[in-house]
Amino acid sequence: MVIFLQISPLLLKKDETRLALFGLGAVRDERLHRMFLQDKVKFLTLADKTAACREWFNMFVLHQNRAKHGQTNYIPEKMLPDFFDLVIWDPTPSAENEFFVMQPGSSVATALSEGEAGDKFVAILKIKGKDFKVEKLKLKTVRQFYFQRLTMSETKITPNRSDT
Repeated sequence: MVIFLQISPLLLKKDETRLALFGLGAVRDERLHRMFLQDKVKFLTLADKTAACREWFNMFVLHQNRAKHGQTNYIPEKMLPDFFDLVIWDPTPSAENEFFVMQPGSSVATALSEGEAGDKFVAILKIKGKDFKVEKLKLKTVRQFYFQRLTMSETKITPNRSDT
């Protein structure tokens, strides 16, 4: 039984760029939600909110539900500390926090749905100092997936006929 979760960053440095990379694998959403509410999730930082911490680009990569699937079946952005510069989660800027949120999705079709039929992309993340840039690259060799809707009312097929 986990009573306390402490997340330490992997520290990477190249030239003047310093990256503090925090990561969290899948934890049952209900359990993690409760742990955040009970203040049982701690992020080890160099020196919270001091100049030393601000010199580092703080990135958090997590594998949890962001969309609400029930009262506690997700982790809302407001539960995450605001010292992060980037959270890998969704492709739109966060309205609730000071960090940018990104949720890249999959580079291959993972479900039989219309949204999977389009082009697939990957992203290259470039970090320099405290600035970052995401470069979107369209994949050229992706297994093709075609999706077409069939509306029975628009056909001459009668669904309840025995010879159909």
